[in-house]
Amino acid sequence: MGESLRPAAWFSIFIFLLLITHAGARTGGYVVEPVSMESVTAGPHDPVPLSFFELSPRVMAIAIALSFFPALQIPLDLVFLLKLFAWLGYRRVSETAFLRNGNRRRIYETICTDPGINYPDLVRLTGIKRGPLRYHLLVLSAARKIIGIDDLKSTCFFRNSGEFSLLEKHLICHMRNAMSRQILDIIVEFPDCTRHEIGGKIGISDSSVSWYMNRFIRSAVVTPEKRGREVHYSLTREAADAIRTLSPLY
Repeated sequence: MGESLRPAAWFSIFIFLLLITHAGARTGGYVVEPVSMESVTAGPHDPVPLSFFELSPRVMAIAIALSFFPALQIPLDLVFLLKLFAWLGYRRVSETAFLRNGNRRRIYETICTDPGINYPDLVRLTGIKRGPLRYHLLVLSAARKIIGIDDLKSTCFFRNSGEFSLLEKHLICHMRNAMSRQILDIIVEFPDCTRHEIGGKIGISDSSVSWYMNRFIRSAVVTPEKRGREVHYSLTREAADAIRTLSPLY
């Protein structure tokens, strides 16, 4: 009886090593290539059956082993479950491991408690030097834990939680800047104003007002309307509603 089980044992070891080797290998991803319009507009093709010898060597080996030793289906299922649990465990660890670093955790917590904080303020509040701070911000961004919004002369950072809309993120960035906040307050109080009127109220040149206005327009905060030689500025309806919500906080 021991002699009759020996081939099955060798087959089991062979298939097990084959699966373990396949599980440990990492895929190389996909290669995306352009297709011709003929292939896009053509109708669907009928499936083409494959012969046994057109299968991959791995699939052929498993099929042969199962045909001789059906009992191998049980260890094959166990190996599949182990691979599944290992993958889930890896995902679970990888999603939390990035916060084990003390500096990274401090940066993330600072962003969570102060939404829209910019790079200079992060340097000041965390006490972390610019080089390491830039690196940890890249890691947090790659892990999709934070989002950076580029406005004015700096980047504002938010936790990637869906707490704020894109418009609200832009508004928070603008409202954290002293000059931007003054201009927005004027537009709220005096809708339909011109850049000359805005510059006269806060003591800056028309060209400086235009620099801020271009950024407001780009982030859908302000809408311009040209009348003759003058351009009049007003808040968009969505921005006006968002400012009323955010003003008590910023």
